[in-house]
Amino acid sequence: MAASSKHVPSPLPYFLVFAGLLVLTGTTVWVASADLGRWHTTIALAIAVCKGALIVLFFMHGLESSKLTWLVIMGSILWLAIMLGGTFSDYLTRRQDEQIRNPTAANWGTRKTGRGASVQLLNTLSPPRCGRGGSACG
Repeated sequence: MAASSKHVPSPLPYFLVFAGLLVLTGTTVWVASADLGRWHTTIALAIAVCKGALIVLFFMHGLESSKLTWLVIMGSILWLAIMLGGTFSDYLTRRQDEQIRNPTAANWGTRKTGRGASVQLLNTLSPPRCGRGGSACG
């Protein structure tokens, strides 16, 4: 029998990555309860990206993979960026879209929610009412 030439990795990097994932999970729990305002989603997504990168690079052996595997990984990241870009562009342009669709909007106001965050409200004017005498509405 020939001797096996397979590389047997040390378990130390896996334990270190596991400890890092536990720390990032604890950070996620802490961020969920912290009042970070507008940065809440951004920070949570950054932590999720770090955890995903650790899993792909170490547990899925992305560091030791071929160039074809790296091409698939990069294509996946590009597709995720396209999907997130479309979602965020829709979210960021909703105010302009509502103003285009409803040009009779009086003004934009804000109100406080229970957690202290501001919510944008659209105060619209009521449509013109036609008279009973058959007068035309303009």
